[in-house]
Amino acid sequence: WVAQQYLPSTLQGKVFYQPSDTGREAAIRDQVLRRRELQIATALEPPSHEVLTFSPPSGANARWIERLSSGRSAALSAIRERIFAPLAILRHSTILDADARTGLLLWEALRRAPEGGAWGIVGTEDEAAVLEHRMRDLEHAARPVILRPGRSLLEICRSMIDGDDEMLATETGMEPGVKVDFVVGRDLFTRVPASDRPALARLLLAPVAAGGAVSLAQVVPARGQRLSALAEVADQELARKLREAEERAYSDPSSALVGWRESDLAEAFRSAGAPEVMVEVQRFEDARRITEGELDAWLSPDGAYGRALAAALTAPEMEEVRRRLGARLIGRETSWTSVVAFLVARK
Repeated sequence: WVAQQYLPSTLQGKVFYQPSDTGREAAIRDQVLRRRELQIATALEPPSHEVLTFSPPSGANARWIERLSSGRSAALSAIRERIFAPLAILRHSTILDADARTGLLLWEALRRAPEGGAWGIVGTEDEAAVLEHRMRDLEHAARPVILRPGRSLLEICRSMIDGDDEMLATETGMEPGVKVDFVVGRDLFTRVPASDRPALARLLLAPVAAGGAVSLAQVVPARGQRLSALAEVADQELARKLREAEERAYSDPSSALVGWRESDLAEAFRSAGAPEVMVEVQRFEDARRITEGELDAWLSPDGAYGRALAAALTAPEMEEVRRRLGARLIGRETSWTSVVAFLVARK
């Protein structure tokens, strides 16, 4: 036995209230568990995709502080609800969470279909450990099945391009012949090249039974927050150059991160064979606290955003932009805009 840390450092060692499933506490049990899941999912969220950067700018602890102070959990709650809302889930339905690392959708699937079954795909043993830590509170028959394919969904797509649907589904860890009613997921297409999008859509459709559906939420970075709108640069000429450089970075058609829109996502599922695809976008605004490390990463010449600015601005102009953004963002709560596409593909 080896000691493991299953929660983010900020939550490690905290005592969580655990309501029972009888009496008055049963009435508030789901509410308490949903709030706890939002806390943990907020802490485990990957870095924001709205700004082009080359790597995660800060550690998990910094991301947790930034998002907890911003009320990010309110947006996650709304996203979770909207993913499940279009699905006609019954108590005996079966649901696959295609990226269960935070548990946000997996536990909700269990609540909505307690007599069916839930599966969750994870990428690493650490992600599995976080989920298994929570599963200790569940009876064995009520636990979800954790799938460990050992490689990413994108890698599976690329290696199984000629496989049939059953072969694709079993590569994720599903048992042969098993079909689910619904597949849910968040941000599965981030940084997926255009050439791979139809294959990934096909993989997500593969385990879905006839009459079932895939329901996804996907951040659309190209429609997200622009730093130029926050910089408050007094020099109008510099402000113009900053906006134009920024838009060039965000309109690069060759970029897997920003070179697409929600209509491209829908087209990928149509190409994969979905007879009915619907997609809508929703704008979210929440208060975020930007760290100095994040700002440095965004402006670094190693990232696409920083390179675009450096190509258009002189060194003194870059320094002025850095100074204005630092004064405006670092250590302050900032209203931040994200655009999320909600897609439903029915089979």
